[in-house]
Amino acid sequence: MNALEITSDQVLDLLATRHSTDVFVSECKDGPTQSVRNYSRLDAWVMPRSWAHPACTGYEIKVSRSDFLGDEKWTDYLPLCNLLYFVAPAGVIQIDEIPEPCGLLQVSKNAKRFMTIKRAPFREVRIPEDLWRYILMCRTKIVPPNMNGGEVSEETYWRNWLREKVEKRDLGRAVSKGLQETFNARVRKVEAEQKVIEVQMRPLNNAKEILDELGITLYSWQSRQDLRSTLLKAFAASIPAKLRHGVKNAMAHLERFQAALDEFEIEHGQHEPSDG
Repeated sequence: MNALEITSDQVLDLLATRHSTDVFVSECKDGPTQSVRNYSRLDAWVMPRSWAHPACTGYEIKVSRSDFLGDEKWTDYLPLCNLLYFVAPAGVIQIDEIPEPCGLLQVSKNAKRFMTIKRAPFREVRIPEDLWRYILMCRTKIVPPNMNGGEVSEETYWRNWLREKVEKRDLGRAVSKGLQETFNARVRKVEAEQKVIEVQMRPLNNAKEILDELGITLYSWQSRQDLRSTLLKAFAASIPAKLRHGVKNAMAHLERFQAALDEFEIEHGQHEPSDG
């Protein structure tokens, strides 16, 4: 069997076998086709039966090169799935012809297996609600509930999946909002503490400016006594020589006056002996 003999139906059957345990929808549409002309239709759409990893995969089958080269609608399929693959027999599509958002599965010559030539990159996509509605209303078979603990129907599975998806989205929003509020509260607390520190530092900054004017470096002393000595030296150095000489003369005059006063009081009997 060569590439020209492989049909789209054979490839579709092979894909269905590959995804026998997944939700497999062939000729999957993205909405009502009775009243809408411009709708997208994937050759196959797959969702794994996994609550943890519900990544959806779309497949576009190409059994001839002209079909691939003439495809101008493949970009319409990107919003419908997280992974998009072209599927073709060998020789129909070259790896360097595959668009960057897509992957390539090559069908073996006997149409019995696939070879992954290029892996499709995962894209964060929110699957349109119209596609879910189409699958639920047009492609899902409703069966009575299984009371024996077996597998649930596809409808129940899909409903549960959709509900959990909404719950996870709401939970994510709530957590994000809570983290933002916590962050904002901490920022406000830090800003308030910063303002208190600024008020407390204001007198210290003023003192530092005065010390700078006196030529005293903030870290020039090692102890309280060093600071006291440094300040006294700075004070003494700031007194003019004439002032110091005047003070010295005044003190000498006061001492002579005190001596004369003491002598006068002794002569007139008015002197009181000093304590000690």
